[in-house]
Amino acid sequence: MKNKHYTYYYIRNAFLLMFLEILLVVIFTKNPLPKILGSLLGTMVSSLFFRVMYLNIVNMLGKPEKEAKRYMRMNYFFRYIIYGIIMTLAIKADYLDLTMTVLGLLSIKFAIYLQNFWDLIGERHNNK
Repeated sequence: MKNKHYTYYYIRNAFLLMFLEILLVVIFTKNPLPKILGSLLGTMVSSLFFRVMYLNIVNMLGKPEKEAKRYMRMNYFFRYIIYGIIMTLAIKADYLDLTMTVLGLLSIKFAIYLQNFWDLIGERHNNK
């Protein structure tokens, strides 16, 4: 996998997981709209921040260490404030489901774990 397409690969997988979640929600719930909107919001925010984090890291490689640390610390703080605002919005709004929003926010993490799991299974299968 090339570095240039690193983030797009995991973002694509996160959206595939989101569509699977949405499919299950549509099949098994009576009022799926808040769950769908929560999942969509969480996945979009998570994907956006994953891409921004990657671009920030690439940009900071050429900067002095002290400046890079301060910049990354501020971005880290900013991301967590936005996560808090998103979850507060999901709690307060009737049209969003908190559980699905949190699952959406974790979608990039799930995509990375699942990809590593499949790679591990593939390696073990090829070594036999």
